[in-house]
Amino acid sequence: MKHDISCGRAVISIAWVAFAVAVTAGGTQDVSESSGEYLGHHWHIDPNHMMWWDGRPYVPFGGFGVRPDDEFGLDTHNLWIDFDPFIENPQYTREQHKRDIAQKLAAMTEAGRTCIVQFSMALPHMPDGPRPGIRWFEPEGGIDASRLTDPAVEQAIFRVWADYAPAVRSECVRGIVLWNEINVWRWPERFSAEEYAEVLQRYVRQAKRLVGDLPVCFKAAGTWNAAPVIAAAAAADGLGFDIWFSRPEDLQAVREIHHARRMLERRQKKTTWFFIAEGGRTIGEDGEGFGYPDAWPPFHSRQDARAVLQSYARAGAKGFIYNGPPPDRHRAYRDSHLWLGQLRPEITTMMVQTGVPAEPEPPGSAQDAIRAARADPRVQKRIEGSKQVRAEAEFAGQWDVWIVHFRTGGREIAFASVSPQGVVLEVGHDED
Repeated sequence: MKHDISCGRAVISIAWVAFAVAVTAGGTQDVSESSGEYLGHHWHIDPNHMMWWDGRPYVPFGGFGVRPDDEFGLDTHNLWIDFDPFIENPQYTREQHKRDIAQKLAAMTEAGRTCIVQFSMALPHMPDGPRPGIRWFEPEGGIDASRLTDPAVEQAIFRVWADYAPAVRSECVRGIVLWNEINVWRWPERFSAEEYAEVLQRYVRQAKRLVGDLPVCFKAAGTWNAAPVIAAAAAADGLGFDIWFSRPEDLQAVREIHHARRMLERRQKKTTWFFIAEGGRTIGEDGEGFGYPDAWPPFHSRQDARAVLQSYARAGAKGFIYNGPPPDRHRAYRDSHLWLGQLRPEITTMMVQTGVPAEPEPPGSAQDAIRAARADPRVQKRIEGSKQVRAEAEFAGQWDVWIVHFRTGGREIAFASVSPQGVVLEVGHDED
């Protein structure tokens, strides 16, 4: 059976291998299909977390710096709608902003490219949206996500979205992401993750009512503090996951991708899209970037970029957005865009052909971790005098360590975290 991968102006023809519908270990069995109609186009999301657009796999592959006249073969622009233009230019108006957005999306449509649009122009602590001369601020202690439950905040945000919706409604738009990395917000425990998800579904439904029946997703950076966000994404149309590699063989980043995808699968009631909403290289042995505000380093080489992109694909991601700056920022970023364009056919094909992968094998073994923990003097002191002590180990992928629990009877008397190399990092007790 043969299909085309829809990637914007270019259409890549590949041999399609049929996928099994069932997913093992708590995957996507017995879930309904996410689907919709937008401006005469039909989309749906399959059990492998991939979006289909008008009968073809849609694999976004681009970045923040992709332009209508992109020379590198990148097809997807990530369009943020936020406060930045107003902060940079105090005379900038909302009418200018909407006009600029509409013109950019029209140019992308004309060029045959696609866009993912991020709604960050109204926030829990700034629900009335941007205006001339506005200044950014963040409350002490961080943004309180529970403000989204306030009807006045909700209605203010909806008014801002309604104002921008006509500018956003464009042929090139393939999805909407609500806000940015909202797992870093505060999620007060007076609401459960499921209750937050129910609240956030009101925002999903309103975005669809205003713009059209597009896939609407949420976004998380890593899996820390992500339970409410992933619960909301599982009830919406998917999750844009932000994760970066400090080196091509960054196994911790790979495990984070698997962990996020599995969290999504455990909660989903319908098929969900899973893609890399921001990715690339992060600060590691590289030091600083080339003057880019967040200092994201460029790729070192085509081989470096290929290794990172293959890791995303093998872990089950169905799209990639590069968060590096535009190619004219520095020659090194131009090279990164060039390599990404060259690699796009290979990587998008790989993303299409990869089913839902199994969890990677943890490094080391449970037996080695238990042996290292038992030999540690701190552990020996804590379990001294206890009878019939048994040890159990589990690998915590989000921290890249083994957690060894020491129990006697029905209680835990000590635990230790052990690196894959057998180094005991921390020792504690259930009362600590």
